[in-house]
Amino acid sequence: MRRQSTLGVISILIGFWSGPSNLHASVQGQDQKEGQQEGQGGVPAKPPRVVGQAQTKEEFDAWLVIEKTEDFKEKAQLNLNFLQEYPDSGLTPLAHQFLALAYQQQNNFEKFVEHGEKAVVELPTSYVLLIELAKGYAESGSADKAIAYGQRGLEVSAAGTKPVQLTTADFISKRDSLQADANYAIGLSRLHQSLSGGSNKDEFVEQARVHLEQAIELDPNHERAYLRLGRVCLTQQNAEQALDAFARAVAVGGQTQEIALGQ
Repeated sequence: MRRQSTLGVISILIGFWSGPSNLHASVQGQDQKEGQQEGQGGVPAKPPRVVGQAQTKEEFDAWLVIEKTEDFKEKAQLNLNFLQEYPDSGLTPLAHQFLALAYQQQNNFEKFVEHGEKAVVELPTSYVLLIELAKGYAESGSADKAIAYGQRGLEVSAAGTKPVQLTTADFISKRDSLQADANYAIGLSRLHQSLSGGSNKDEFVEQARVHLEQAIELDPNHERAYLRLGRVCLTQQNAEQALDAFARAVAVGGQTQEIALGQ
């Protein structure tokens, strides 16, 4: 069975501006500017919105409470409250990002997509979220969106740098797992596209095979990739390779084991 990555590792990989010390320094600087503007014009001016930064001390204080909260459900509710209280804050993409992850944990696909889509608009290098969206869309049959997000996720993750909180080994392991998921999402989507027939059917099937094999190379325990690869092999009328792929899915175990046994 594939080992599930901890929420902590994912949080480290998706966190770009969540360091409270950086936010505090930013707010302090903005407060000083506000004070200067108030002295000159008599009316304090709100600083321009910057993604990842609080515009006011009140925003910062509310966000700091979120950062210090350890209970997952409570943290999710605080993020929802923050979005309602400060809808124009530069911190809203981070709130949407966390809530996307929270709803994914609850298997609430509609809410996951709602917050995930909003987050990646302003956090275009959040490859964890890009790839999770790709996987979700692929499993739900939205092939075009899955391929687009999967390809973006592969491009961004290839250029990603290791967070200081992770060891090199942990970073490489998680990155490979995410890239495996991206390839799986693209492969599954190409398989779905091939089922609609048309002149591109054989091309889509071959592309599906390439991406699913790449997913397995990156993550040899990716049971879903084995299962889909088996179906690709059946489509290509290669029964022996299909049986081998299904057998590997069974050997890995996980949620697809019973499905693979029935093939």
